[in-house]
This record gives sequence, C-alpha cells and structure tokens, in this order.
Amino acid sequence: MSVAVLPRNEGGTLLVVSAALIIQYLAVNLVDYPGMAAYYVPPLMWLTIFMYTYPRLRTGPLHGPRLFLLVLALSAARVSVEAMMGIYTGFARNAASLSAASIMLTLYFTGTKILAYESARALYASRLGRLGASWVVMVSVFLAILSLQPAEVLSLEGTVSYIRFLDTRAAPLLALNIFLTFLALWGGFVYAATYQLLYLAYNTVMPVLPDLHWVLKTYTGVLVPLIGVMLIHSLRNARLYTREEPVSLKPLVWLAPVVVVLVLVSGVAGYRPFTIISGSMVPTIDVGDMVIVDMGDKSLETGDIAAYMLEGRVVVHRVVSTSSGVYITKGDALDEADSWIVSREMVIGKVVYTLPKLGMLSIYLGKALEHIRYLAVAALALVPTYLGIRRYWKKRW
Repeated sequence: MSVAVLPRNEGGTLLVVSAALIIQYLAVNLVDYPGMAAYYVPPLMWLTIFMYTYPRLRTGPLHGPRLFLLVLALSAARVSVEAMMGIYTGFARNAASLSAASIMLTLYFTGTKILAYESARALYASRLGRLGASWVVMVSVFLAILSLQPAEVLSLEGTVSYIRFLDTRAAPLLALNIFLTFLALWGGFVYAATYQLLYLAYNTVMPVLPDLHWVLKTYTGVLVPLIGVMLIHSLRNARLYTREEPVSLKPLVWLAPVVVVLVLVSGVAGYRPFTIISGSMVPTIDVGDMVIVDMGDKSLETGDIAAYMLEGRVVVHRVVSTSSGVYITKGDALDEADSWIVSREMVIGKVVYTLPKLGMLSIYLGKALEHIRYLAVAALALVPTYLGIRRYWKKRW
C-alpha cells in the first residue's frame, strides 16, 4: 500500500505557515498592546502571512463563474435565513459604531485577518486536500481553534455554559470551517475569502441585525455551511463546468436528518427540547432526561409542568398556584415553593412529553469539555513540533 507524502519544499512551506499562524494567535490574544497599537499590529501580522502565502496559491478544479455564483447565492441565503429568523425573534441595533471611520477600521482590521486565514486555508487545502478527506477535517479543526479566543473557553463554568458554547460557537464554527476548506480545495482562495468578506460587510454596515436565540444561531450556523458542502460536491460530481450534465441532488438527501433535528431543536415547529441537568423534579423528571416543551401553550394551570426563563437560564418546575397571570412554581423534589414569581412573559411553554435519559449525551459532552480545554491549548502548541518531527523523519528515511 502506497502512502501519499508531500514534497520537502511544500512541507517546509506548511511548517512556516503553521508556525506563523500560531505565533500571531498568541501575539493577538495574549499581548496587551498600548493604545492604537492594538488596531495596527495584528493586521500587519495578518498581512505578512497573506503576502507569504498568496504567491504560492493554486486555483481548484471548479474554478470559474459557476462556483462564484454559488458562493454569492450561499452568501445571500445565509443572510436571508438569518433575516427570516429575525422576523420570528426580532431585531436589535448593531452594537458597532456606524461612522465612516469606524466602518473602515473594522473592515481593515477583520478583513486583513480574513485574507490571512483564507490564504493559509487555501494553501493547506491545495497541498493536503489530495491526501484525503481526513486532512480537510484536520485543517478545518485547526483553523476553527485559531478562531476562538482563549478567554471565551477558559471562562466557561458549569454544564449549561458548555452546552451553549457547543451549540452557538463550536458547532457553527466547525461547520463553517469545513465548508470554507472544501470551497478553497475545489475553487481556491478567492471563493472562500469572498464568502467571508461579504458576510463581514453585511455585519459591519447594517444598522440593525437579527437578534437570534442561541438555538436559532446553531440552526442557521450549521445548516447553511452543510448545504454549501453538499452543493460543492454536486458541482464536482456532475462536472457542471462542462455544461453537459445536470446537477445531482442526491447528496442533499443526507441533509434530511440534520434538517429535521435542527428544526426540532430551533423551536420553529412550535416544540423545543430541553435537557434536564438538576434533580429538582425527581422522581417525575430525572437528571439527563429530555423534555419536549409546547411553546404555543402558555396558559398554565395548577399541576402543569412549565419551562420558563430565570436570569438567563431555563427552569422546569411544576405550577402550584396561579393568580392574575402570574405563577408560583416548585420542584417536585423540593420541600418549599420557589421564592420567585413567574410572570407570563417569562414562560417558554408547557412540558408535554419526557424522553428518559435522551439528554445524557449533551451533559457528557459539557463535562468532557471541562477537562479537555487545557489539553486543546497544549495540543495547539504542539502542532509545529509534530510537523517538524514528521518532516525530519521523512527526510531521514
């Protein structure tokens, strides 16, 4: 069995880019720059990476106007889906300043980062993509990790925060990076960078943006990139650039289970699942059980089990008293009623079904993240060492 290996000069190029990415990541996130230096030093590092990688880039086999039109369509779809969800959940004022100077600074600061990361991605994809799909995933995971700030991972506390982090950041970020890596592999740097720059421009210049619930952010952040991956493979398999064969939609069939799960989780269908992480409702509902909440039924009566928001967290307790649109609740395992009053505005819905132990997976994932966050940082630091040893071993033998 033969194993594909990289030429020595290409391995050295990838080693330099990997080291540069890790150095800039540490310099941007761990160094406290004085004054305006924080807005100028990181872009200079990103521009240096871009200028090193850009002359070494190659175009992919699907390079052409059809793939570019697909990128524009997917960009429009991403914005449209978020806008439609915003109609459901509402819109909020853009937190960024909309002055001309502020917009230009944001576009310069984040735009140079996109150029650096997407040129590095295209370099990885063109050299490592031909070695197998596992390398595409590895490149995606590596760049996804570099897109996270250490503070947002190290500050996580409790299972709920880890689950929310997985849903709102980790899953969408990984899906986006897998899509961008395939886009860079089959098209090239221009296509992945265009997709990112268009979304950056949208978020920078729009005065209002959709105020999505964190579950809906997961829904849009995972679904659109997955559709993009399937469409890219359809273009490749159908060889659309020859204009002789129709686009195959068979790969989209694999999206059906994902779409069903995301629709259920998002609550668009009127029902939303929640995982129980405390024993306050034992024996009726145990830790690890998943409850299905009817979001359209907020007319609670005594004896109903309600799901409601309290200080940013979801509480599932039984209604023990009602009066003039407010409710007193209590956990079945608790001796006394809750000390707070639940208003109708706080109510998410009524629990209509319980699925025993179906939520244990999300709990285990949250607990696992509590132990591996430091290992992830250590693994990131060891990437250059691994690449150097691997190159040395091949050179020696």
